This record gives sequence, C-alpha cells and structure tokens, in this order.
Amino acid sequence: MKKLMAMVAGCILSLGAMAQVYNSKVQPQGKSDRYCAILKDGRMVMTADGRDLVMDVMLENGIRIKTNGSLMDKEGKERFLNNGECVDKEGNSVKPVAPEDKTKKEIERRSDKTDIEK
Repeated sequence: MKKLMAMVAGCILSLGAMAQVYNSKVQPQGKSDRYCAILKDGRMVMTADGRDLVMDVMLENGIRIKTNGSLMDKEGKERFLNNGECVDKEGNSVKPVAPEDKTKKEIERRSDKTDIEK
C-alpha cells in the first residue's frame, strides 16, 4: 500500500513539473494587425497595439517576431527592423502609422475659433 501511495504522489508531482516545462517564451498566435520596432531607452523593443511585447510572437506562417526587434523565418534567417519600421500579421513590411502633428491640429483649431468670432 505504501508503494502505491508513493507512486501516486510521484505521478502527481511529475505532472506539475511537466506543465511548467511547456511554459515557453513564445506566444502561439499573433493577434495584432501590426507590430512595430521602437527605440526606447537605448534599446529596440517591439510593440503591438501600443504596448510592448513581453514575449516572442509566432505568426501563423511560422515567422517569429522577437521582443528585440527582429524577425526570424522558418529557415532560421534573422532580419532586424529599424526604428519605426512595422510588419503586419503575415510578416510583411508595412508603412508605420505616423503620429498626428499636435501643433498643426492646434493651429487649425485656433483658426476655426477665429473664423467663428469674425
């Protein structure tokens, strides 16, 4: 009976250890439409939907987007993105979304107010 209890306890403990081994640093599927490389505090980081990636992302076509701003294809070839460069969910380069010029908007808003006053 003691042997049986020891075997059951061993199985339960080993299942917990195997579950922890599966936890890798790769997200299974990319869910964002766009991933961009941005230079922050002197190092390149990847962002998706305005948030920094905390782990690598595996796209459906096998391309891995790494948190350091690089892409790795199925064959293992690595390509580094430049600051501001973005890729879509297929791994193709896309035009980065330019931040709106706040000063231009402010000037337009002010000119609209002066037109109303006249």
